[in-house]
Amino acid sequence: MNDQMHNSGDIWFGVDGLVYISIGDGFGHRDRTSQDNRNLFGTIIRITEDGNVPSDNPYAAEGKRCNTGPLENGTCSEIYASGLRNPWRFAMDPNTSDKVRFFINDVGASKWEDISEGGEGFKGANYGWPDQEGPCRNGRYDYCPTYTQYTELFSLTPTTTTTTTTTTT
Repeated sequence: MNDQMHNSGDIWFGVDGLVYISIGDGFGHRDRTSQDNRNLFGTIIRITEDGNVPSDNPYAAEGKRCNTGPLENGTCSEIYASGLRNPWRFAMDPNTSDKVRFFINDVGASKWEDISEGGEGFKGANYGWPDQEGPCRNGRYDYCPTYTQYTELFSLTPTTTTTTTTTTT
């Protein structure tokens, strides 16, 4: 894995008093690190102020910590959401005081840039990287299923020039 890229992250306290941290995939798309929940790459983790795992984290029942390195088996209990490429920034919604809601800015690869919703209602969400990029299969504009197992709020494509030809008879 190339440890020189996608090491970004951000950190926020939620209105629930818990700490949310985004972690890039470490340029591990070839290794599918963000789909491998035995490590913390390509995730949003959620911990308490003193570094413990909240009991209602999606994988807390497994009780396995990844704070010292990847697991041989099981799922990291710190993981709140996975399947992210490079979630360099995320922002808490300032308009919600009764629940945690945030928006994840995730760097796309070749076709899409993503803004995805997270927070309550998204525990254990998988945002799809590297299988999914934006609303489509990775690297595609033309295979964009209307239903996907992955969570997506909004995607931006690079600006393209479209030519329209009208023929009259």
